[in-house]
Amino acid sequence: MPTEPSHTYQDDPTIADDEILYRLVRAGDLMWEDGQPIRPISSVFQDQTVKQTKAIGYPARSLSVFLGSELSSRGIELEELLASPEWQGNYGVVSVTAGIVRALGQGVHRDPIPTNPAHALVFSKIGTTRSTTKCKELAKASEIVIAPPQAPDGD
Repeated sequence: MPTEPSHTYQDDPTIADDEILYRLVRAGDLMWEDGQPIRPISSVFQDQTVKQTKAIGYPARSLSVFLGSELSSRGIELEELLASPEWQGNYGVVSVTAGIVRALGQGVHRDPIPTNPAHALVFSKIGTTRSTTKCKELAKASEIVIAPPQAPDGD
């Protein structure tokens, strides 16, 4: 069983509150109206499951984001991120600031990975995972930056 995130990850004080955190989303992760994306659904901000956490080798549950300043300093455009082999598909991008995340009792931990040094984790500072209410608040506070290329079937 993964440990509590706050016992494993540290909220990085070098990540400013105005830092833009980007999260990749599929068309089915957004609410749509008349073929236009409205906002992400709350599950976009759920942590990985325990099974997923173990499979990727993380010690505690979290969700993946990309640090805007790190992408920018490396000259990586969001479109390039979406075109990378690991993300090719029907992905788009939503954003939220680190300050909003922190105001909701979450932390931001740098987690550079071989394929992208801008990778970071958002984790719950209380308990093993963020609540449904926190996920809903994050979804409402987020913005769609790049909509996925198509609306899900039926919309």
